[in-house]
Amino acid sequence: MSALLGYHPPELAVSALVRIGGLFGIAEQTMRVALTRMVTDDDATVANSVYRLTEKQVRRQREQEVNASPPPGTWDADWDVAILVVCL
Repeated sequence: MSALLGYHPPELAVSALVRIGGLFGIAEQTMRVALTRMVTDDDATVANSVYRLTEKQVRRQREQEVNASPPPGTWDADWDVAILVVCL
C-alpha cells in the first residue's frame, strides 16, 4: 500500500508492484497475496492487472501529504528557550 500511496495517480501495474516488493526482499507470491487482500479489504481495486487505491485510501494519501508538509505558521516574534541539565 505504501508504494501506491506514493504514486500520483495512485495506480500501478501488478508487475511494477511485484518488482517494488522484490527491492525489499518480498517474494512475488507474497506480494500477490498482499495485493489480493488489499482488494478484499476494499483498499484497492484491480482492472487489467492495474491496482488502484480506493477513494478511502486516496483520502488517506491526501491527509499524509498535508501532514508531511504542514503550512507554515505565523511567528509572533517570541522565542522559547529550553535548558537541559544532565547530572552524571
